[in-house]
Amino acid sequence: MLRIILTFLLLACGSVVSAQAATERHNLETAFRALDHASREAAQIELQQQNLYLQQIDGLWGAGTERALLAALFMLIEVGTDVSVETEADARHFLDFIIAGSSRGLIFGEADEPEDSIGLPANLASYLSFGAQIADWRQATQQIRVASAANYYTALIPSDAQVQHLIQSGQLQMIAERIAPCMDEMIEFGLQTGQKRASDLIYPDFSQVCAALVLQ
Repeated sequence: MLRIILTFLLLACGSVVSAQAATERHNLETAFRALDHASREAAQIELQQQNLYLQQIDGLWGAGTERALLAALFMLIEVGTDVSVETEADARHFLDFIIAGSSRGLIFGEADEPEDSIGLPANLASYLSFGAQIADWRQATQQIRVASAANYYTALIPSDAQVQHLIQSGQLQMIAERIAPCMDEMIEFGLQTGQKRASDLIYPDFSQVCAALVLQ
């Protein structure tokens, strides 16, 4: 199911997987498969503790493991961490970084106390708070969900000027319209598998993972 979700998101974004991206995915898979079983499970456990990996801890390579590692890579790069998977050696270093627990506090650490929204346009002005729960999201209208996704996404951007550019160019609206359906899918999947409860917070876990997925 997660493979179907990921494929849908990539198609919706109009993404074309470049040769470089394919090589990086290959490097990541090769490095992961080269680990011993205990290390592969350790990587999944670290990713699960950061709510990036939602499947069973089995030490196997699959869509869920790939998706979680790519999301972690994206977010670590966003906060300025010197990681990459451009070569197999880089990919091994990245996996060692994850397994050692060095990513703790980096992926979601800066989102603990987000600032209020910065002048969102009128159609995005009504949104769920940063403390909203899954139950709140499921009861919200689609317009509120998109507006919330937009507001959550702005918390990832350190520059007010960048936020204003996204607003004025209309890109923020388009990004939010991609993130919101991803959050819908992840929330429902989490509830159906029993890994999430209606009282769990939707930010930053779901919004930031989906931002990583739809913008890669």
